[in-house]
This record gives sequence, structure tokens and C-alpha cells, in this order.
Amino acid sequence: MVGAPLLGALQFATRKAAREQSGVLRGDNFATLQLADRNMIGMLDAAQRERWSSAGSGALGRLSLDNTAPGSAASDMAMMASYAEAGTGGIAATSVPGNRRSGAAGWSALGRMLGATGRVDSRQGAEGLDHDMAGVMLGVERNLGDGDNFVGASLAYVTNDIRSPSRRFRSNSNVVSGSLYGGASFGPSTVELAVRYSGIKHDTERTVRDIAGLEAPGRAHFDNDAFSLHAGHAYRLPVKGEAQVRLLAPVIDYVGLNGYSIGERAVPVALDAEIQKYHSVRIGGGADLRQTWTAADSRSTTSAHARLLYQREVGDEAVTGVANFAGEPELPFDIRSQAAGKDILSVDLGVTMKRSSGIGLSVAYSGELSEGGMRHAAFLGVGYSF
Repeated sequence: MVGAPLLGALQFATRKAAREQSGVLRGDNFATLQLADRNMIGMLDAAQRERWSSAGSGALGRLSLDNTAPGSAASDMAMMASYAEAGTGGIAATSVPGNRRSGAAGWSALGRMLGATGRVDSRQGAEGLDHDMAGVMLGVERNLGDGDNFVGASLAYVTNDIRSPSRRFRSNSNVVSGSLYGGASFGPSTVELAVRYSGIKHDTERTVRDIAGLEAPGRAHFDNDAFSLHAGHAYRLPVKGEAQVRLLAPVIDYVGLNGYSIGERAVPVALDAEIQKYHSVRIGGGADLRQTWTAADSRSTTSAHARLLYQREVGDEAVTGVANFAGEPELPFDIRSQAAGKDILSVDLGVTMKRSSGIGLSVAYSGELSEGGMRHAAFLGVGYSF
């Protein structure tokens, strides 16, 4: 029976060591892992969201065209700028069908590299988790007839290296995620909608230290999956000049993570655990600003954008589960993560460079901060419209 070596080792452990190892013995990290997965999905949604943060600069080109006399040099330059912006409607998921000439439909292909670092803070007696993410996202987008409505799809692959600050818990995770999205404009208002499904594979290692006889690591392999939904409304303010300012409200993000079963074997500290489903619901608002500059030869444009968003978490307070040591199913105990952060502030910054040939490049930053953790992400993209 597995329980005898465990109880014998604990009997001779010091009180300090037993207290310090209590969280990893219970398997609290398995519950906190759901919050790390939520952070990773937030990074993928940020890559999608950053597309809308830089959206709408094409309208600036059309405004310039509408305000110049036909046949004039200014009109010709505005026309070239409009065409240049039309060239990369899908650049790294950072432009919209509005970048095309009014009435022009077409396709855009995009690719981007993703990199991020994040942290779930240690608090409320539960150890936190640090994680580093890297991946790639590919997508295709269709601009519909009037150039102001669009639909698209993307597929992403991400690796996520997750570990506790004490290095007593570690998970190597692989994620495949697909998204369908679309948007529509109604006068100064824009409505955006995206749905995402993510399949997550975890290989975990949990190690108890400073207690003789329990040092052998417990290993587990299990799958998780998640469904997420983004819905947002933006209203363009009537400001002077070529800069665009939009109010974002409401902005709603839902992430539902399914629960999972964990079964460790062959070590004294092996656990059997059931982690419950976790539902994250964030509601808030903010603003974004964008500006576009046209090169002297009118063959390229550079667009910059900034976005600030505040959201309130109104979903589940924490992740919970039930566990027992393998061989002792009649002695279950509860495990619980730290509380999820309630007030979330996110910032997006980016620059997109577009050529009239249809090629474009973009670089962007997305950051998120709450009382429960943080995330910093960088995106490098290339796109082509045809």
C-alpha cells in the first residue's frame, strides 16, 4: 500500500519542512494550473484583439481622398495612400477591410510569431506559477463587398513552459488553438465577435523536498480544453485631424476551461485528483488611438496604435478540486488555487508598415496586469493581400 511509506516519512519530518511542503503535497499547483492556462489563452486572444486595436486606419485614407479635388496632386497622393493601405488588410491580424477601397472585396493571409511571459502570483497560501510562451499563428481573412465587414479564421500552436518559483512543480504544455472571428461597422460604431477553441496537453512533474523518502517526483499526463468568446463594441469619436479615437464599451471576454483528472503512480506522494471547471468572465471598457502617415512617394504607409482597457472579473473566484493520495481513496481532501485577479488593466501598442505591393510588416506589444498576476507579450507579423 502506498500510504504506509508516506505516513512514515511524514512522521519523521520536521514541522517546518511539513509546513513548507504542505501545498505541493496537497497538489494545489494542479488547481493553479487552470489560472496559468487562462493566462495563455488571454495571450492568444490578445493577438486577436490587437488586430482590432490597430483597425480603421484605412478610413483615414478615404477621408483624405474625399476631401481633395479630383485630378489634383493631393487627390492622386490620397488615392495612392488608399491603395497602399489596401495592400495589407490582413497584416499580422492588425488591419481591417476598411483599409481597402470602398466596395472592394478580397482575401488576406497572415502569419505572426508569438512570445510572452506571465505569472500567477503566490498568495492566500497557494504557490504561484511562472510561465514562458512561444508560438506561431496563421490566418486568412475575407473582406466582404462593402469593405467594412469581414470574417476570418486563424490557427495557432503554442508551447508553454510552466514552473513554480520553488521549482517543486513544473508543466510542459502544448496548445493547438483555432479561432473564427468577424466584424461589422454601422456608421461610427463597430461590433466585433470572436470564438476560440483550444486543446491543451500537460506533462507535469511534482517534487516534494526536504522530507526523506518522498523526494521521488510524481509525474502525470493529462489533457484540458477551453472555449472562449470575445464580444466588443467601439464608437469612433468625431475628432479633428487624421487621428482616430474610439471608445470601447462594452468589451466582454469569456473563457471556460474544462476540468481534468490527474493520476500519478509509483511514488509515495502519488495523487489522484479531480480539478473542477473554471469560468472566467471579464466585462469592461476603454479607448484606443491610431494615426497613419503616408510616405513621400505615396507607396507605403506607417500606422501606429495604442489601446487601454480596464475589465472587472465577475466569474469564478478560484479553481477548486478534490484529491487523495493514491491507494487512500477513502481519505479525500480539498485543493484550491489562489483567487483570480478581479481588476485587470491591459495595454496594447503597435506599429504596422504597409506597401502598395500587398506586403506588410507589424510589431506589437500587449501587456496585462492585475492583483493576481501579469503578462507581457510581443507579436511580430507579416501579411499579404490579394
